[in-house]
Amino acid sequence: MLFRSREEREDLREAAEHSQNVILDLNLDGTVRLVSPSWQDVIGTPISEVQGKPIADALTENKTVFADAIASIRKDDSRSQIIRFSMPIGPLAASRRRAERHKSPLTDDQDTTEQVVEERVYEAQGIMIYNRTSGGESHVCFLLQDLSFA
Repeated sequence: MLFRSREEREDLREAAEHSQNVILDLNLDGTVRLVSPSWQDVIGTPISEVQGKPIADALTENKTVFADAIASIRKDDSRSQIIRFSMPIGPLAASRRRAERHKSPLTDDQDTTEQVVEERVYEAQGIMIYNRTSGGESHVCFLLQDLSFA
C-alpha cells in the first residue's frame, strides 16, 4: 500500500499510536522489527523488551504460530493469515492498571509476594509487505487484537 502524501502517513501514525490494536512487523525469521506504541498499553511490556527479539519468546504456548503463519504467507500471499495465540499480560497493560485500581484491599491471610501471571488470548491477521524498490519480500505485518475486548 502506497500513501500519496505526508499527511496520510501522519494520519496513519497517529491512529496507530491511539489504537487498542497493535501493529507488529516481523522480519521473515520471526524477529520483531517494529511494534506500535499501543504495545505497551495492550500487551503491557516495554517495547524495548520485544524489539529485535524473536516473537516466539513472548508467547506462552504454540511458540511456532507466527513462524507457521509467515511460512504460509510466503507460500500464498493472495490471502492474509489469521492466527490465535496466548501471551502474558505485562504490568504496564491498561487493563491490568484498571483492575488494580478496582481491587479490594488485602486481608491478613493473603500473600502479597505471590505474583499471578495472567494470560490473554490474542488474534492477529498478517500480510506480506514487499520492498518498494526491488519488489522482493520485505517483512510481514500483523494487526493484533486482544480478544477479551472484542
